[in-house]
Amino acid sequence: MLKHILLFVLLFSFFLKEAYAQKVNNFQVSQRKILAPGVVKVKDVIVYKDERFHSAFPSIIKLPKGELCVAFRRAPDRKIFAEKGTNHVDPNSYLM
Repeated sequence: MLKHILLFVLLFSFFLKEAYAQKVNNFQVSQRKILAPGVVKVKDVIVYKDERFHSAFPSIIKLPKGELCVAFRRAPDRKIFAEKGTNHVDPNSYLM
């Protein structure tokens, strides 16, 4: 009897987990269609990193010959100078 109850609980948990995973997947697919129809994120790629700077607001375009042109804002990481953090209006920020 205890084995049957345990088996039932185990199977019920499995089906519940599968149903939840399917619901989450459907939600993600529906959100992706709403936000950017026809666009699917494949992976994240780091194209620039420098520990001394805070980089933000990236933009990227594909040029006619297939090259990628990347632009972003870069400001010194103020934590290096014992300050609280980087400010969005840092006077030393510039376009890269």
